Amino acid sequence: MTLRSVHRGLLPAMLALGLISPAFADDAGLTESTQTGPIPVTVSIIPQQWLVDAIGGDHVSTTVMVEPGASPATYEPKPSQMRAVSETEVYFTIGVPFENAWLPRIRDAAPGMRVIDMAERVKRRAMDGGYGSPDEHEHEHDAHADEEHHDEHHDDEHHDEAAGHDGHDHAAGAPDPHVWVSPLTMRTMASTVFEELSERRPDFAEDFRRNYATTVATINAVDADVAKDLASVPERTFMVYHPAWGYFADAYGLHQIAIEIGGNEPSPQDMHKIIDAARAHDIKVIFVQSQFSQRSAQAIAEDLGGEVLALNPLAYDWPENTRAIGAAFAETLR
Repeated sequence: MTLRSVHRGLLPAMLALGLISPAFADDAGLTESTQTGPIPVTVSIIPQQWLVDAIGGDHVSTTVMVEPGASPATYEPKPSQMRAVSETEVYFTIGVPFENAWLPRIRDAAPGMRVIDMAERVKRRAMDGGYGSPDEHEHEHDAHADEEHHDEHHDDEHHDEAAGHDGHDHAAGAPDPHVWVSPLTMRTMASTVFEELSERRPDFAEDFRRNYATTVATINAVDADVAKDLASVPERTFMVYHPAWGYFADAYGLHQIAIEIGGNEPSPQDMHKIIDAARAHDIKVIFVQSQFSQRSAQAIAEDLGGEVLALNPLAYDWPENTRAIGAAFAETLR
């Protein structure tokens, strides 16, 4: 029996005897089984919102902290967002750098809020390091075969301890926070969302279960489409400005070469290494994001006689965006 189930069993008696107040029970997060309205959920980035909305349906009201066009590495919430988050019942973190600075203040604004690491079951990869080199993960195994088999169980006792990991930044070797770009990791995170929402509103557990099954089927279909697109491409290495695509590359046996490492622009010497690596792999397209400077990427593309192509890893329509990203990589690597 978990501590939470003990809380549920004792709560009615404690309220009846006056040993705790209803306000205390609500602030302590003990009343989830008796609430029936939509769950006020806050997430850090937009792709998380798609996942919560897909599973929660009408039973959730989801707020995103990092606004469209902003970078999760440097975002600072507006005062209006900090006021709104005080109503949040559940905050799903994901490990983006903005959380390191702001999560303690968000907790202070919403003392009754539960904080759940959406990616707690994901096997984290390290951020890539080394200018002009394919990522350190040489893909000795198929990521589909190694797919987060620690999904089966997670302990209630640390389910509430989210985003407490040190080093959730973009320095080489730190845990890579871009977990949402791969269908494999999104499928893993879907189970965490499903279980938490079901626990918060048991009356709607069957709705959540149906939505979860539909969501997993959608993710599986995206995975199959992307895998088909990329199965026969002869070149497996692509170049990006910001190393956001490591989990995607792992899933499909690709390699990313990053221009920017740990938030640092390349030096002139590094630029030569990057250009040499691009020529070695006959790279003519450099993938960029609107959230970051494109100056270095443009300079390298000009030197190569190539072009830059913008991808958005933070779009709301995760299924169609992921298909489009897979198609873009496939077209470039053919």
